[in-house]
Amino acid sequence: MSLGGEEWEVVRRAYYLERKSQRQVAKGGGRSRETIKAVLQEAEGETGRTQR
Repeated sequence: MSLGGEEWEVVRRAYYLERKSQRQVAKGGGRSRETIKAVLQEAEGETGRTQR
């Protein structure tokens, strides 16, 4: 997975703030759902958040 910092933030913002599903985030960003899932898991590890 190779997302730049800005792309990573777009994914995180869409999921957590805009409350989009992982599928919606993937489709809107042209990424696979697996990539989105990995980014979100990484984000949870850094922030300690486990809930949406």
